Amino acid sequence: MPEGKIRICLLLRCLLAIALGSTVLFPSAIAAARAVGDSTERLMALRAKITALRRDLQQARAAMLDLPLELVERDLFSGTRYLERAEQLAANREYPEIAEFWFDLTAFSLRSASRYLVPSRSVEARGMLIDADAIPKNFAGVRKLVDLLANANFNILLPEAIRRGYTVYPSNWLERDPEFAGAPDVFGELVNYAQRRGLEVHPWIWTLRVRSYDAQRDYGNPVIARFPALAARSDTTERPRFLSPANPGTKQFLLREISELLERYAVDGLFLDYIRYDEETTDDWSSQTAYRLEQLNSWQLPVALDIAKTSEQPASSASLEVERRNYQSWREEQVSRLVREVATLLRKRSGKLTLSAATFRGEHYTRRTKLQNWRYWIDQGYLGFAGSMLYSTDAKEVANWINQETDQGKRNTLLYPILGIHRMDQPAEDLLEQVQVIRQQSQPGILLFAMGHLPPSLLVDLR
Repeated sequence: MPEGKIRICLLLRCLLAIALGSTVLFPSAIAAARAVGDSTERLMALRAKITALRRDLQQARAAMLDLPLELVERDLFSGTRYLERAEQLAANREYPEIAEFWFDLTAFSLRSASRYLVPSRSVEARGMLIDADAIPKNFAGVRKLVDLLANANFNILLPEAIRRGYTVYPSNWLERDPEFAGAPDVFGELVNYAQRRGLEVHPWIWTLRVRSYDAQRDYGNPVIARFPALAARSDTTERPRFLSPANPGTKQFLLREISELLERYAVDGLFLDYIRYDEETTDDWSSQTAYRLEQLNSWQLPVALDIAKTSEQPASSASLEVERRNYQSWREEQVSRLVREVATLLRKRSGKLTLSAATFRGEHYTRRTKLQNWRYWIDQGYLGFAGSMLYSTDAKEVANWINQETDQGKRNTLLYPILGIHRMDQPAEDLLEQVQVIRQQSQPGILLFAMGHLPPSLLVDLR
């Protein structure tokens, strides 16, 4: 094969890979060895995709959906012809690089057809969680980021404002995140510029978790080092990460930091993350003490709980089980009280502020392991909407989870499922498929986690 044609072929493949959001490009030497074994499998997958798209096109016509079906037909026709060419070259096995180019061109055309078949809605919440690492450190970068998301038709931004016990913005109450040291108030610029572009801004905060560390790095301990008595600790806690929901000082601390945030920035709401007990310390000393004091105040003798590891007066197994349930409900109520207090604070400040929260899926699991009764928060009007974290690479699994969360569609509350791009094997395919599932099940909004995991090419698809 002439060297010039090989170079042109590889250049075109590079351009296609960028358009497809691919991070892997085959050097020609590797491609020659790999393409022969992969071509049959890829041919079958692309044929199946064409068959599925033709079926979807037929169903869209039958349902008279307001979609650009002529563009779907165009891309399907092109993809079919490209695949025929790829099949011929793959069978020949003489020019594997050129065969791979036509396979890539087929995939590009079919991806374009898939985008046009996803129906859009005139009324829909479309939110992007912007992790702090994805927030630029200068105003020009912030405006570019907001423009990208506005042009992709997002209407809600949820920028990370408080994480690991630090603030992204300059604060008089908490330490500023070291990664933003010396940077101007880029968070404030994001809020102001996004609202000028017509987007709502709901700051995303780590509520009860105030510390983060792993085997490689400890990000510091700015809150518990200053307020050690607020930490959720037990006999087994080595390095506490959370504040105890049962400690009265925790409420005072949270309301103070939230008040400062609301005083500094004219935001549209607040998005609570980590509003729960720590799964590593679900039973802490503050909770044990406060619970037993309430029992004494009600003239009840505190019953020993095995999880508390005490040697108090023994109790029968039946009474112990009742006590465990009561204690479980009591701890769950401590989290709910914090949500109520924050909701009250927002209402007092402005009736237009919306409180929301990231919630775990599955009511039984969430209440049992996280002490997070988000359905109750919605029923009581504390939350404007819940963001259930439906992280999966499988659209059918997402559909099943939505059915569980909504009681098979019978529960009429605002639920904006959070789709986890970080869990998707092929974001270019998986995300659009999951978005379509959510719309088919009539959910009123979609949140994406998170900007740092989003391939730039997907912004074009989402638009």
